[in-house]
Amino acid sequence: MRFLIALIFTLSTSLILAQKEKDVKAIYSMELPKNLTMEQLEQRCIEQARLKAIGEAFGFVVSETTVDNSQESTAGFNNSFAVLTKTNVQGEWLRDKTEPQLNWEPSGKTLKLTANVHGVIREFPKTGKAKIDIHLSNDSKMSNDITLFKDGQDLFASFQSSSKGNLSVFYVDHSSNEVYRLIPSATSHDMNTVEVLSDKVYQLFQNSSPFSENKSIPALSLSLPNGKDLQMDELVFIYSPTDIRKPSLTYNADARMYLMNYNDFEQWKTSSVQSNPEAVIKAVAISIVK
Repeated sequence: MRFLIALIFTLSTSLILAQKEKDVKAIYSMELPKNLTMEQLEQRCIEQARLKAIGEAFGFVVSETTVDNSQESTAGFNNSFAVLTKTNVQGEWLRDKTEPQLNWEPSGKTLKLTANVHGVIREFPKTGKAKIDIHLSNDSKMSNDITLFKDGQDLFASFQSSSKGNLSVFYVDHSSNEVYRLIPSATSHDMNTVEVLSDKVYQLFQNSSPFSENKSIPALSLSLPNGKDLQMDELVFIYSPTDIRKPSLTYNADARMYLMNYNDFEQWKTSSVQSNPEAVIKAVAISIVK
């Protein structure tokens, strides 16, 4: 009888997980603006196609904020208002089923890109998730907010969560197909995550570590692979209200860091969010140029 109950519970859990995940496809097109490279537009178009697939499956939420731009002049006050509209989706992209397909074609005086994506998505739990705020900069004082870096520049980041929880950060090197774990760092390779407090801003990759349990966090200096003028990588932030068991890592003596294969990372990431429904994963695309 106990075996039967356990079997029923396992089947019920599997069905619940299966209901939350969905196989989707989407197509999205964008024209190439003057301020973006073709590689940058490809990344943006893929992201928009994925958001379109999630929104069509689970719905969009549109929020509006009215901003008062009142100014004083010799004629009195000039009252003007602007409405800022923001659209969010009610789910997240878990993994690609096939590689995104990209098609370029002429469009007037520019080029048009169409991205076809096919992957697996998951609906956000009805209880809601923690709000995560991430900023990247090439300045340790975080005076600017950028994702485009020059070869040899340092990357600094800040992280803030609306809820107390646990954090780990990974760097995806798409040129080598390897993923480096940055937080916790190599000096604390046996740790799963570091603890973060609610509403506290954590300055990352600075001279000193903001985490008492992880004294050493590596500086992050970005570099181009030999022979390349542009490289697009990712920083992946993984937050969870509860601790997430770390993946299996291999030590790289040259880099003095722990890493794993990209495919293994994707499998671990998928299994981690499946077992932690309130986990939040944010991947930030980074461009490195000469």
